[in-house]
Amino acid sequence: MTTQTLSTSTPKLVGAQPTRRSTGLLVFVATGVAIAAGFVIEVLLVSTGVIVIACAVIDETTNRIPNRLTLMLAFAVAASWPGIAIEDHRTLSGIGVAGLAGVLLSGAPILFVIWLCRPRLVGGGDWKLLGAVGLACGVVNPLLASATTLVACVVQFGRFSLERKPSIAFGPAIAVGFVVALCLVPSLENYGGLTP
Repeated sequence: MTTQTLSTSTPKLVGAQPTRRSTGLLVFVATGVAIAAGFVIEVLLVSTGVIVIACAVIDETTNRIPNRLTLMLAFAVAASWPGIAIEDHRTLSGIGVAGLAGVLLSGAPILFVIWLCRPRLVGGGDWKLLGAVGLACGVVNPLLASATTLVACVVQFGRFSLERKPSIAFGPAIAVGFVVALCLVPSLENYGGLTP
């Protein structure tokens, strides 16, 4: 008599692996081309947008934001620092301080504390994505991180009032906030330019 064993492995999303790899490859190739062509900030913002929208779609459908995507965004930002330093004649330490200011102004540390105290209120991926977006925005201008979070919170509160669900994915609101913040870039240029 033979015995059968039941598989206890978790199901994997079909086709998810090639999407992650192709997104990562796209981000790093685009960063390399941007450094060579002198369009580092523009490519950084587009790469950030691609990753944030991918996270929003995944979060809306699965209620999870993959750590791989948020780490990919953080690495893409770090990889862009030398190119930004050359393109904008800034120091690496100045870019790092601006990135840190973006993380702080994004509200990610506050979301992290909420997640530690009340994990049912906010997901772990939410504060990580918000921190990575804050880092990317902060490198350009820390005010972009504040604008992203402000719009994301307004969108999220609107979704709560309309949908009346106990739990709503925050990733889509972060994506909308990021896109709206990018639309504010011309206004920021009138108030001191893009570089801090």
